[in-house]
Amino acid sequence: MPNVAYFRKHQAWMCVRSFLIATTIAGATGFGSLPAQANAAGPSAPDAPTDTPTPLIASTVSRYVLSSPKIFWHNAVSPCPPTLAAADSVKAPASAQENLVETVQRIATTGSAVRTLFSKADLCGGGMIRSNIVSDGEYLYWLGSAGVHRLSVEANVGDTPTVLNNAIGSFYGEVAVGDSLLYVLRYIGPGYTLYSMPKTGGSATPVAGMPSSTSSLQYDGAYAYLIANGTLRRFDAGGSMVNVVGNGVGGEARGVSAIYAEGPKSAICGISPISFCTTRRVYYAAGNQVNYYDAESGVLHSGAIYTSVDAGARIASLNTTPSTLFIFPGGTSTTNKLLISEDRPIGGFSSTSVLLRTGRGGGTVDPLYTSASTFGNSVANVRNDGTFIFWQEGETLQRLPIDAAALPVVNVRVTGMEITQGIQNLSNSVRLIKKRRTFVRVYVQADAAPVSAVKAVLRSSTIGPFAELLPVNS
Repeated sequence: MPNVAYFRKHQAWMCVRSFLIATTIAGATGFGSLPAQANAAGPSAPDAPTDTPTPLIASTVSRYVLSSPKIFWHNAVSPCPPTLAAADSVKAPASAQENLVETVQRIATTGSAVRTLFSKADLCGGGMIRSNIVSDGEYLYWLGSAGVHRLSVEANVGDTPTVLNNAIGSFYGEVAVGDSLLYVLRYIGPGYTLYSMPKTGGSATPVAGMPSSTSSLQYDGAYAYLIANGTLRRFDAGGSMVNVVGNGVGGEARGVSAIYAEGPKSAICGISPISFCTTRRVYYAAGNQVNYYDAESGVLHSGAIYTSVDAGARIASLNTTPSTLFIFPGGTSTTNKLLISEDRPIGGFSSTSVLLRTGRGGGTVDPLYTSASTFGNSVANVRNDGTFIFWQEGETLQRLPIDAAALPVVNVRVTGMEITQGIQNLSNSVRLIKKRRTFVRVYVQADAAPVSAVKAVLRSSTIGPFAELLPVNS
């Protein structure tokens, strides 16, 4: 009899002896297991609430922006279902033609009643907002069907958003905001055009044409940044472009997947005498590594400051916590930290999504949260206000204290597989019959402390690499 492991999920304890996967024998079978969130103690009590993520917004989050002490989010109109062939006389369901509601809402970062700022009924596939939403604390901005829009953070349902520029019509794009400028990335097939314009409205100045693989527009108050063809690029107020990361001058292919422009930060440069300097770092991820570029000095840091333990991992989101100049001796601090979310693939469309905390210059890595994820449901858009970490997971907005304790790391092993159609032993000596209902029992064991939320995937080489079966038990 295998050891009994205790699994924790959402502070509910349960005893699990094995995974049980139902399938039909059609060829050779395989098994993959995921790293999982670990619990260092026995099942005497659940974790303290301060270490447990909680959904600040349980659903309807298409996009969100943190503008402390508030969070604003957009609930987009659902896409239309696939259209039927013209020769098909059967019409689409009437529900596909019904009006849907697009909203912009807000909530306090500490939790509060929800306030709706904007609400509009539209048909499927419609909606006014065609980009991310950004905020300067006074207004929200986005790229919409009529151009660049602005809405007060104190708006009420029925208030009409102001159109700041209707010359930039949009199919879709991105927006970034600073003290006086907006940067707008607008798709004009087959590529994008980057514009700058005053926040108060008026004409928009084209900055540069960009390729179709352009994303992650950000603005730190002095420079605009984006990823184009896997390269981090910087633009100054005059529109001059710098290829920050590349294979030589004009280089393109470096596989940058995420960036975070943290803006100016003061730091102690010397202690005898005490001197201060300013950095303007842009953290970027390429493959399973993270590094940074300092726009203030124009220096690209040599060597990665973080490398994932998984060679196949992809960094999805980066963020840094607010900084302080002094930390009292013997004290602990969650300032000057880098937050990283990454996806560690296990085959097919499944992966483990991991939230990590480390130093702004590297160092000890603390895993804070793990989640078995599928396409479109991983930890994304990580942000923080110095007290909480926020991230989007599907249509849910999660919140975790920034000083949450690190999760222990525990190895998990498969200790056996039993493939049965009714009668079987652990050596699997009973022969199987093709196309008969089959159960695969997989035995797993943690090498140290009990582990929670382990995910198993059964794959068949006959069906194909993307055909996966999940356990029938939890």
